[in-house]
Amino acid sequence: MTTNTTLPGFTPRHTRLSRHTRELGLKHIALIKAQLAEQARCEELQRTEKEAQRSTAA
Repeated sequence: MTTNTTLPGFTPRHTRLSRHTRELGLKHIALIKAQLAEQARCEELQRTEKEAQRSTAA
């Protein structure tokens, strides 16, 4: 589908708005995924550091 195609049953304005809303939603999902990945990376780093401290102390 090209950007100039109007969705069936919608005005060109509604089509533009729905595409824009979808793009915003996809960007939001990508942002959340990136935040979750960063959080998981930080938690893994903390877990690794704690294990290293335990093995050093033992």
